[in-house]
Amino acid sequence: MALMDEFKEERESIKNRSFKEKLDYFWCYYKWWVITPIIIMIIAGNLISTIMNQPKYILDGMFINISDFNKLEILDDYLSNFVEEQNFDSSKYSVGYNPNHTYISESQKNSMPEDQYDPSANKYAIQNVVAGLGSKSLNFVIGPADSLLELDSNQLFTDLTNFLTEDQSNAYASYFIYLKDNEHIPILIDLSECDQLQEVYGPHITNLAIGIVNDEKEKDMMLEFLDYLMK
Repeated sequence: MALMDEFKEERESIKNRSFKEKLDYFWCYYKWWVITPIIIMIIAGNLISTIMNQPKYILDGMFINISDFNKLEILDDYLSNFVEEQNFDSSKYSVGYNPNHTYISESQKNSMPEDQYDPSANKYAIQNVVAGLGSKSLNFVIGPADSLLELDSNQLFTDLTNFLTEDQSNAYASYFIYLKDNEHIPILIDLSECDQLQEVYGPHITNLAIGIVNDEKEKDMMLEFLDYLMK
């Protein structure tokens, strides 16, 4: 019997079936044609909702060498307070940050067991800062000053004399940390007196500092953030 004849017979037999039998037949042969679009719409709806509800970053940074991730709640509260001081709704806006990077300086490397040193971690940190610089998505990096100075061997950080306001340059001059080979170019600001960040990093790190990666993106907001850190 030809395929079309079989199809016609099947269709004729369906006409004489009860509603329940017709429904069972439809579900047997067409359920995945019904279920699949519904699943796709649910997934797409959840994805769109997640994207729409994700906080927008007013600044984006990187915190390197955080060892106790249980302290990130303190960091979240500290950054949320800055967002609210800038008259933003902290449920919709935030200071974005990545705490998952490690950069071990030579001085740190010499004081730790050899089997604990992973050179790939340093390369990964450099790659991510360079990527943030290239895409203009990263504003700042915070971490131990010796690690940041070695990171700047790749010329990552902004000359603060060209970035800060005159009042800030005068106020923070005593906190400047300079290029290793040029004591006239400040590239970091000492944050060791910032109690909240010191609590996040712990007592074993006493030389916290910040470097500015992008001197154009959200400059005014970044200047406000520096004042916040230096309170």
